[in-house]
Amino acid sequence: MLQKLAPASELLLVRYSRARTVKMFTRPLHFLLIVLLVTPFISAAVEPQITGTTLIRLDDVQRLSGGQTLVLDSDRNLFVRTVRAGKEHCYHMKLPAEELTIILAFIPTSGIAQYREHKRYGVPDEARPAITLTLPTQKKLHAEKWANDQDPHFDKLYQRLLQLVERAAKTRAYRVRQYDPTSEYPGNA
Repeated sequence: MLQKLAPASELLLVRYSRARTVKMFTRPLHFLLIVLLVTPFISAAVEPQITGTTLIRLDDVQRLSGGQTLVLDSDRNLFVRTVRAGKEHCYHMKLPAEELTIILAFIPTSGIAQYREHKRYGVPDEARPAITLTLPTQKKLHAEKWANDQDPHFDKLYQRLLQLVERAAKTRAYRVRQYDPTSEYPGNA
């Protein structure tokens, strides 16, 4: 039973039984203080974390024009960060086991292992996407390509990963904030 002592009272009594009554402050300042103290713990608990080993990572964020980052772990967790107009949107979704199997089977057929980077200087503001594969069946592979270069060995897998980015971006973001180019993703909150 709730009982307010007086109309202008700053104290609210919550009566559980005749023997037990709890006093609660109703002043806005006290309420605000409690909210400010509790909110960081609530938001930290909600943010998803990598639980398995990272299998695939796409880093494709250019500081001026934005881009995307994708991380897929062995527990089928897909993390996506999109950066547009200085805003960072972070998404998480769990892939079905069959889809992870299809993606892992696609990697060898994509030709990424045969990709050889064309060494050159970049054009100003040209993006340089990077794909890192850490698969249990092969050694770690890291490939980077200038955005203006065309290479089917890189582009097949890159386009497949961009499809995952688009799909994840249709879900609800778990975090939206100003983009900080010094922060790691996923990881730092």
